[in-house]
Amino acid sequence: MTGTRNKQIWGVALLLFAGASPVLARETLTYKISYGPFRIGTIILQTSSERRADEVSYTVRAIVRSKPAVFFARFFGVYESECAEDGYPRRCSVTELSHGDTVRSVYSFDYQDSLLIRRLFDAEPSGEARLDTITLLGATYDGLSAIHNIRRGKIQLQQGRFYSFYETTYGPVDLRLLERFDDVRVKALGRDVRARLLEGEILFEGTAGWSGKFKAWLSNDPCPVFVQAKLRVFLGSIKITLESMEQDDSFP
Repeated sequence: MTGTRNKQIWGVALLLFAGASPVLARETLTYKISYGPFRIGTIILQTSSERRADEVSYTVRAIVRSKPAVFFARFFGVYESECAEDGYPRRCSVTELSHGDTVRSVYSFDYQDSLLIRRLFDAEPSGEARLDTITLLGATYDGLSAIHNIRRGKIQLQQGRFYSFYETTYGPVDLRLLERFDDVRVKALGRDVRARLLEGEILFEGTAGWSGKFKAWLSNDPCPVFVQAKLRVFLGSIKITLESMEQDDSFP
């Protein structure tokens, strides 16, 4: 049960803040995860873009780790998603370490047959793989590619819906961008940022327990960044805030 709770915190946090800029070649965003006045973890997002002929491909990588002192929710995860210029993911992988167990999963997309192919590996030391497929019910994104496409404007935010997945589960996610703007303090910039409120709800129950409503604030500019989010997990309310950012718009 503790392992599931750990993954609930870090899994939801990752879904809210993964992403890639629509024009940048490289980007690193660092976020703080807080429970009340206490820091309990960090998210580091690394985005790279590669231009091949007339197409740009994106690789989004996230490292999620708990603070060592957080004994009740220790966690370390590495997530990577590969997207083509059309925004749809081609492949994603997950490696998570929780309570001494390392588990891996790899997902690939067969758009011709509308299938998601999942390869789930048992915890070490056996590491045996289980393979299955599910039928795609609509536009489907992993957590990283979902926010990548929100930032690029490829997912409709006015009463938008897409599908997502986690391990063996699959279901819808609803989003609603409100006509509400708040001033959010961003440490990375040393000032307040005018940000627009995005409300969402994960409408499927996963083994990690990450489901339900959340709020996030997206900077109001042509190259938007998620600057803050609030959500509820078994601990209560947690907050995620942008701490630092490094961006480079030059392609090699």
